[in-house]
Amino acid sequence: MARAKGQWRRARRFVLERAMTETYPLVELESHAATQSLPVRKLIPAERTQGNPPIFIRAEELCDVSGYDGSEPSPEINLFELDDVTVVGRTEFIIKDGKALYPGIIDPALDAFMMEIENRGRVDPDAGKVHIFPRAAILQVDRAISLLGQCNGNYAHWITEVLTRFTLIEELPEFEGVPLLVDHPVHEKLLDALDFLNVSRRRIIDVLPYQKVRVGRLIYMSPPSMTPPETRKFFATGELAPPRPEQFHFSAQALAKLRERTLQDFLSPDAEESYDPPREKNKRIFLRRQPVSTGNGRLLRNADAVEQVLEEMGFTGIDIADHSFEGQVMAVQDVEIVVSPIGAALANLVFREPGCIAVILTPHYEKATFYYFANLMTALGHDLIFVLGPQTRHGGASVYNRDFRISIRLLKQAVRKAIEVAHEKRTKVRPSIGIVQQEKVNVK
Repeated sequence: MARAKGQWRRARRFVLERAMTETYPLVELESHAATQSLPVRKLIPAERTQGNPPIFIRAEELCDVSGYDGSEPSPEINLFELDDVTVVGRTEFIIKDGKALYPGIIDPALDAFMMEIENRGRVDPDAGKVHIFPRAAILQVDRAISLLGQCNGNYAHWITEVLTRFTLIEELPEFEGVPLLVDHPVHEKLLDALDFLNVSRRRIIDVLPYQKVRVGRLIYMSPPSMTPPETRKFFATGELAPPRPEQFHFSAQALAKLRERTLQDFLSPDAEESYDPPREKNKRIFLRRQPVSTGNGRLLRNADAVEQVLEEMGFTGIDIADHSFEGQVMAVQDVEIVVSPIGAALANLVFREPGCIAVILTPHYEKATFYYFANLMTALGHDLIFVLGPQTRHGGASVYNRDFRISIRLLKQAVRKAIEVAHEKRTKVRPSIGIVQQEKVNVK
């Protein structure tokens, strides 16, 4: 009986999908605006942000780190106002004049879309077409600002892609009071973060995944940051694509504006006096990554041993996922060195003034890419040390999500290096970029 019901559901979905799927030519939004003479307001120009190259501490030569030069692409941020369009929840697509418009920061030939991964559509880059299987229910609004995106259920994406957009919109008085289109459902903590910033109490319109919203006038900002959910090569073949820095874009200016807006009340003298007892100021912290707080694996298998060593070296362990949004922001304010397994919790360093040192514990494997956090920390003005450890057979089925271990010897070496860098910062004798490149540690 259960098997028959399952077969019936699959057959019903197949019929519905065939009947409801809509096909559109793929057109880059910026190109469409140029050909149609649509006004485009340039908010922040594209630039190449330069910082100190990351230091890699590793025991094997499985990964080519020669391209990590300390620079990262900060994208151009443009504002568009479009009449009579349809947007689709959990996507960046804007349906206009029978075309599916997408921001030029996305490259369909190299980047897969979340709707493909979730079997709600298909993109054919060669034919230049997209097939979308939307929900039947349609919303209708007269005027709205889109905060919709592909990966908005993830804390790091929410901070770098959603909250940055909102912060920049809030600086434009002509859009005061315009409601927000927001992906739904998302974790309560993400909504708390938006609620904290939404002091003007804009109305939030919840949009379900792949739900269409017809908008009389849409205010759309090209993404201040962009991380595609997957590469097209991996999605199509299961093979890893070569690492490339342009896969991950972060606007240094937009992230700085978000930090300033978030901290303007937190760090005022009155706010400091309101803590009773006074909040503890930790210069060295370790962010725990608990199984219950992550849905994609990459757990540190010897976390207990790692934390014990870090405690001996003066670090305080924090279960940051248990904190409120405000608590996460405050937890990193005074930190000089933060050690953490790779994960979204590190996005909280967006709210730390430039100048701390992040030691990221991460798995390594052939064709692994470290550009996400390398680019993000460059945009934030933080120094970065990677400690690479081998993967295990535990964790997710994908090579991206397997668990890993970290050598205690390499961990100690990384912490000593971080302490050295911190001392150099305090005494203002930080080595030049060229010197840091020569100091990359490689333990045979």
